[in-house]
Amino acid sequence: MDDDSVDTMIELPGKLVKVMMCAYANITQDHHDKYSASCLKSEEIIPFESEIISTTDFSEFGELVEHDNHDIIKFNRMPSGFIMVVQTSSGSQTEVYQTYIDVKLEILREMKEFKDVSLSTLNYCLYKCNEEELDYTGGKRGVYLINGIEMDYAGIASIIFHLRHLKESQNLGSPLFNNIREGHWFLDFILQRFKDHIDTHFLVDILEDIFEHIKKLPNKSKPHYFAKTI
Repeated sequence: MDDDSVDTMIELPGKLVKVMMCAYANITQDHHDKYSASCLKSEEIIPFESEIISTTDFSEFGELVEHDNHDIIKFNRMPSGFIMVVQTSSGSQTEVYQTYIDVKLEILREMKEFKDVSLSTLNYCLYKCNEEELDYTGGKRGVYLINGIEMDYAGIASIIFHLRHLKESQNLGSPLFNNIREGHWFLDFILQRFKDHIDTHFLVDILEDIFEHIKKLPNKSKPHYFAKTI
């Protein structure tokens, strides 16, 4: 079959939010040869067998080149019958980031790996007091500190408790929210904990992606999307 290598760039009308679908017809060399031979012997249209391949991962076809107000997809491969459907946003940069985070959160909630998480792994994600965290990390890390005050747990249970309380009090100037506005330390702390446990590695890539986009938001928007993620 012909080489499907290309060197093509497509400029998107805004920022890429989501790849909805990449699809192409997978025709084997054997079927391709038989079809070509049949066409030479007949003027009729000869049917042939193929398999439709569909994915949302376009990394095997090219790469994304990001710019401030728009993105470019640089293709290096386009198989026969290739189609690609994407969602873009042409709003402000902040709106683009917010939409992107929302899409990633939908994917995060639907991840099938959650059903295989053991009770011990769940306990790691939610809890571990200061002594337990220090013991687990060989003294390298305890619970997170906000204004010099220890959180109850190193896991996200402490954050969930605080968020429930803040939802009732509507205190947007709480130490937790101020900490999120002032720096990225807590985001990095949470991500590192997931990196440090082998059974939570499936969360690392998507959380890192979400957190990196939260960091790009205006300070006033960071607490809201931090809370949505947790």
